[in-house]
Amino acid sequence: MTEKSKYRDWKVWQDAVDVGVEVMNIEYPLPELISIQLRQTAISISYKIAEGAAGDKLGYRAARKAAARLETYLVIIHKLNPVEANEHGELLTTLQSIQAQLGAIMKKVSY
Repeated sequence: MTEKSKYRDWKVWQDAVDVGVEVMNIEYPLPELISIQLRQTAISISYKIAEGAAGDKLGYRAARKAAARLETYLVIIHKLNPVEANEHGELLTTLQSIQAQLGAIMKKVSY
């Protein structure tokens, strides 16, 4: 593994991948365009973290923004059509953890 691919060992990246997989597997009764945006946002978090680790410092900021966007999507979807509360709650908790971890990374990286 190269130096730049060590992000795969980071908990934040692993959590982001898990969130992406989880969202991809959830069946939401949504219009197709919204469903596509939801899934794209979910998977973008992990690849934006990878971009940050590869030297694009703005990747971390973009990942954090995507996590906040996904959190917002999930809250709205839950209000429109409640999913299993436990599953939804775990996703939101993980997203909040990802945002906090990214905030810590961003403090260490000078912009």
